[in-house]
Amino acid sequence: MEIIDLFRDIGRQAREVLRRIDNPTEVVGVNSGGQNTMRADQVLEDTVIEHLNESGLGNFLVTEERGEVELKGGDLTFVLDPLDGSNNLLRGVPFYGLAISAAGGRRYSDITHSYVIDLANGDEFWSVRGKGSFMNNERIHTSAETDIQRCIVEYDCNLSDDCEALFSTIQRFKDHRRFGANAVALCYIASGAHQCFIDLRNGLSIVHAAGMRIAEDAGAIITDDHGKPLDPPLSKDTRLRFVCSANREIHERVIGLLGV
Repeated sequence: MEIIDLFRDIGRQAREVLRRIDNPTEVVGVNSGGQNTMRADQVLEDTVIEHLNESGLGNFLVTEERGEVELKGGDLTFVLDPLDGSNNLLRGVPFYGLAISAAGGRRYSDITHSYVIDLANGDEFWSVRGKGSFMNNERIHTSAETDIQRCIVEYDCNLSDDCEALFSTIQRFKDHRRFGANAVALCYIASGAHQCFIDLRNGLSIVHAAGMRIAEDAGAIITDDHGKPLDPPLSKDTRLRFVCSANREIHERVIGLLGV
């Protein structure tokens, strides 16, 4: 089975499983990052692990809830967020998804296949290195817009953070969005709907890598906030701060505005 076919099977089954979970938002534990684990997080993660073990393709999984899991199978490393946007689900906001990537090694640059499904509406996004990015079987590309005053920026921050550089930068854009499900949101950079994503928290888990790769494979530029390339390890301890832009012109303008 092709890896993307496996991921699409997993995504579609996860969507059906989520609909059948009793008390999906009940807190049942604490994940590897110290956040509450809801029943939906746990059940979806278990469902994906079962599929990955049955596939026999991988030997290692980095995942939001358990942290790191040894798999039964081949040489691939998988990176998983079983429920990106848990707080949206908790509050009844229909924007949350599942994100998964496959890699031939243990670094971000080793990722070859990525997949995100919006579990609320069923939209699917995926990419294969060297073959581009897709939404519901249609090839997608990032926006060619270079006028920042005509662009939409996505961002994430916590109210406890020092957000001065972030807020002064996003004010230069036409408008801004904060979705609360970052892997899914990054796919709208890939599709051309929005032009930039900024996260300066140094707190985003590597389990969101699928959204980043899908954006890059569609043409996006991703660096740290100083413009340096990213190649973090695929580890439960990896935390990111980054800027993702639809094209080089927007990216250079944003890095200059941030000035951090």
